[in-house]
Amino acid sequence: YAAASAPEKVMRTARASAPLIARAVPEHEALSQRADAFHLWHRDGYLRLFRTDPQLEAAARADRVVEERFDIPFAVWDRAKLGAAEPHLTGGLAGAVHMPTPVRISDPGDLGALYADLFVREGGAVMTGDAMGLSGNGPFTLVADEGAVEAREAVVCLGPWAGDLLGRLGQRLPLR
Repeated sequence: YAAASAPEKVMRTARASAPLIARAVPEHEALSQRADAFHLWHRDGYLRLFRTDPQLEAAARADRVVEERFDIPFAVWDRAKLGAAEPHLTGGLAGAVHMPTPVRISDPGDLGALYADLFVREGGAVMTGDAMGLSGNGPFTLVADEGAVEAREAVVCLGPWAGDLLGRLGQRLPLR
């Protein structure tokens, strides 16, 4: 973890991730428009809180580099501004870094359900099964509660367990 946190490795990961991250909000906007899900969206960004001035100053220095390289804005809030904006926060915080551009979803489960409803409305089918049971190599087969499903392609969205499944299918990806 420490080696992967070295500044040059963090920047390499940031450069590789930037194109994907840049498309995330526009792609979700398009889906949310079709799924009538904008009531779950909040465009107020988020705060990273700091207990000491040196921690806040170090974060601001790092964020300036990110802002310059990737055009991701931020604002440093001192103790007074943080207290005015979030009076319920106590505990002697030095301040915060406000990232104004991220979108917050108030209920990710509801968003997923609305996306699933959209998928069904547009001709898809939602089935229940154990993704770890996927077999084949195109075509793929998965036995769902509703019966066997066969597909030419499969999208694996299993987070940290994706490598377990992909390894059984003969795929080695650098997933951590």
